[in-house]
Amino acid sequence: LGFSSKDDGTYWMQWEDFCQFWGYVGCVDFGISIFSLKPPLMPDADRLSPLKSCLLGCCRFWCLCHGARYLFLSHEASDEHIERT
Repeated sequence: LGFSSKDDGTYWMQWEDFCQFWGYVGCVDFGISIFSLKPPLMPDADRLSPLKSCLLGCCRFWCLCHGARYLFLSHEASDEHIERT
């Protein structure tokens, strides 16, 4: 499994312990569409932040196909609620 003892944010818990301490696991389903695209955030202290944000946003939209993906592969969030058993 490639275990390393360094602090990399990975957390492990036995299934029995998980069931003892947690009785519910929630999952958030949110919609993704062309209207959910936002420009990247940049630090306010940098005077070039608006330009960097615009360039990075355009690069993601056009070069990484975020625009086409969000437009054609959109996902509507479900209104379904699953009750705990």
